[in-house]
Amino acid sequence: MGGYQEVVQALLERGADPLAQDRSGLTALSLIRTLSRPPEEAMQTLVDAERTALRSTVSKSESIPLSKALASALFLRGLSRFTLETHSNAFTRQTRALVNALLEGKEENVDFDRVLQERVPVLFDVVPACQVVRLETVFASTIYWDADFVSDLKIEADGYGMSLISPTFAAGALAGPSWVGVLSKLIQGLKLEMAEPTQTDTQSNDTPTPTDEDVIMGNTTENAVVSSRKWSISSSSSSLSIDSRSALCYADQTTYVAKTRDVWYYAVLFKPSTHAFPGTITVTPESNVAVASEDASKYFPLEDRLAIGPAEYFAVDYDAQTREIQLDRNYDGKEPATLKAYLTGACSSGLPPYVAVKRIWEREPGNKYEDQMSSEQELFQDYQFLDPESEYEVAIKLGPIPSGKEAREVVAEWKQTAKKLFDSRECTSGLPCCQHYCPQRSGHSLCLGTLAVIGQGLAKRRLGRPPFSKPLKPRASLQRLQGRFRGTEAWPGSPSKVLPVVMPSPP
Repeated sequence: MGGYQEVVQALLERGADPLAQDRSGLTALSLIRTLSRPPEEAMQTLVDAERTALRSTVSKSESIPLSKALASALFLRGLSRFTLETHSNAFTRQTRALVNALLEGKEENVDFDRVLQERVPVLFDVVPACQVVRLETVFASTIYWDADFVSDLKIEADGYGMSLISPTFAAGALAGPSWVGVLSKLIQGLKLEMAEPTQTDTQSNDTPTPTDEDVIMGNTTENAVVSSRKWSISSSSSSLSIDSRSALCYADQTTYVAKTRDVWYYAVLFKPSTHAFPGTITVTPESNVAVASEDASKYFPLEDRLAIGPAEYFAVDYDAQTREIQLDRNYDGKEPATLKAYLTGACSSGLPPYVAVKRIWEREPGNKYEDQMSSEQELFQDYQFLDPESEYEVAIKLGPIPSGKEAREVVAEWKQTAKKLFDSRECTSGLPCCQHYCPQRSGHSLCLGTLAVIGQGLAKRRLGRPPFSKPLKPRASLQRLQGRFRGTEAWPGSPSKVLPVVMPSPP
């Protein structure tokens, strides 16, 4: 990383934006913090640059030409038709006073933020500190449904260097009693409204269908009806007419061309989370004895499977003196190895596996499974399915599936087939460990392997080919990443000497 500090300084001097984000939403500072040995001088420079850039962003509406201030005031006055009844008269009266005050002004530049606070107090809270109010208390949600409003907001935001398709504004820009703060909250509200479910995926049908909720082997009905609407959100180089509830917009930070994130659906098999077995396990081919590096007496008798390498085994017996574990069969590998083992959770009595429909935002045309994603990328994506503290993890996901209705049909068939096999105490997993003991054959719980086989068959028959069924690595094997998502472990290269940027909390 020699000379990195000089490169950073040179780029900043030439006008590079320290708040610019890549496709994953990382700024330059966030990016170098992921390095194993980040240059601390460069990080401190970027910390200072981000702080300065945020202050500059917030003050963009502080002193502006009178003509620009008047245009912004007229835009604000035009929002009168969307105000709630309790604020309608006050908002109309105050915005009219704002426009009149600017028309009477003689100065070339106007402190628009100050005038706005004085003339339109309905937009600001003064306790405990002056901040922009929660705009949903002033405007009806129908404001985001209006195509003319979206078009006008796009033009108004562009005048202050903001965009509807840029990554979410930093918290610092939302704080403070400023016109930029008002615009930021309007953009934020628009994005939240766009992220709601689409009509085709939430409208009730005559026949009950499973919902997207995590219901264990059960069906529920759904009655919500959401009105459909379309509008155009585009940049100068690209025009996109989109259904606001079925796509999100983002800007390619290299080409600055507007693109979309489309909503895709998956049929997901969830299983209880894996847990790391203490120490390591030494195994030998043609032997059913494994030697643990640490004492594991507290885990025995072990009522769960051990994942050793790519296969799963039952630990039949354990000798605390020699730390030898007797497996249900010989080790499947061809060479001696010392491996990390995991408790699979496949035989958990309290947390049975289940299948459910899940929705995820992806760049078009979706996540093609012929593309090779790293385990880290998969983990990022899985956290759109469940939170880091969940007792479950993703075992297999089928998709992407274009519509929620089709995904629910896949899940319904998956559940019906699984129930039929469970009632008949039949296991179709083909796993060697199931020959020793299968929870489904014993009537104890659903067999995870059988559920996986059913899913793979559905992927081939309903989605066209087996690659649309993707088995994932145990989450515990990615513990170094898992700890970061939980916030209990720092990302590699997190600065130990550089103080983080402290931003004021948004109202």
